[in-house]
Amino acid sequence: MLTGTNGENWFNAQDTISRDWVINAIPIGEAFTLRFRADKSDFNVADISSLISLHTAFVNANRVLNVIYCINVMTGVAADHFANLQTVIGAGVIVVAVEFGNETYSGSQTNFVFSLYETLFNPVKALIQVAYPTMPLLVFLAPRPNESGVLGGRNEHSNFNNLAITYINANNYVHPVIHIYFNNNECPVTTINPTAVTYDPAVYYSNLHNYYTDASNQALTNLSLWDLTLSYLNTNMPTKQIYITEWGFANYGEIKNTISLGNVAWKIWNTYGVDNRIMALLQHNGLATGGAGFIFPVNPSVDLNPSNYVNLRRVDFWTYLLFKEITNRISIIISTPGTYHIPYYIGEITPQYTYIDTLKLVNLSKRLVSSTYIYGSSGATGWMDNNSVDNYEIAGIETSTNKSYSFGYVTIEFITNRNHKRCCIN
Repeated sequence: MLTGTNGENWFNAQDTISRDWVINAIPIGEAFTLRFRADKSDFNVADISSLISLHTAFVNANRVLNVIYCINVMTGVAADHFANLQTVIGAGVIVVAVEFGNETYSGSQTNFVFSLYETLFNPVKALIQVAYPTMPLLVFLAPRPNESGVLGGRNEHSNFNNLAITYINANNYVHPVIHIYFNNNECPVTTINPTAVTYDPAVYYSNLHNYYTDASNQALTNLSLWDLTLSYLNTNMPTKQIYITEWGFANYGEIKNTISLGNVAWKIWNTYGVDNRIMALLQHNGLATGGAGFIFPVNPSVDLNPSNYVNLRRVDFWTYLLFKEITNRISIIISTPGTYHIPYYIGEITPQYTYIDTLKLVNLSKRLVSSTYIYGSSGATGWMDNNSVDNYEIAGIETSTNKSYSFGYVTIEFITNRNHKRCCIN
């Protein structure tokens, strides 16, 4: 599966240190997928050189950068947009798919008229198919059609999608792309910003505890948003690959960067990041100029910043790092010798597993994101008032903790139990 992040404002935010943080979060020989936003109205052609340099940095570190190239279909000249794509591919960047615009079904773009969308992407599609005939091409679907059963289903989403689905099924190398966001249908509390406080680590803020408890509980209770969406896509386009190039919460920049929502992201990565129906799963957002990123700039009012970094790693960075570390996820019952990883979540006393008596446990270790409070964060977050005392309690991965809230995984190693005696009849 292609996993990584959306790249809105990536190169506006990137510096050498933050770039290397991302690279080093990826195991050697493995890949990170970036959604490159060439569709934006303020797209800077210089970003192409930056993307090529990022690719080179991954190669030099013995890692792989995959790119989903989000191409502009709304404005400009198709030949110019295609030439930029050719420059990227010609430099050796691995473009794994080309996406036709961003949420192009919307009222501000094609106003849910699929025929207009098709007219807009056809010129650049024709150029791509001549030069790269097997390149996966991604056509947008609206996220809340009535037929999917998700909360807040809308007729205009259905009308757009019915024609889009027919088009996708009729065309080789064309696949659906969709964005999945919890909004006020699944998580009504998250549409109301929590009241900012001037943080004191010795004080327990019950209002923040209640807010972030509700936010995470509402999201985890309503993962049907994901399940129903995937079922809808798979039922209607069973031979096609599913690309999710953004996922998160509505209002993400105001509520993100807490262990509460990091725990939700951890659940999504471990559930849908291994779902064989999905080709790509990219979180919103990566390196960013604002709070929606998993790395975003230092806020001098509220960030503890002893190393004078430009950017800081936030909760979702540590969450994704943990996800990339896990290689051998297990079911509940372990029946053969080996080393296994078991994800666990806030509220679980111990990871949930059992093993048969012919095995012996010989090693156990933990990798954790931990916090004293469920609203604990990695520095700046929406609930902190200006000039607050910094709250940078989550500054990395822990291997042991006495804090109240933790998620992560346990690594366990089993060998054959040589002392096990089978019952026998003489």
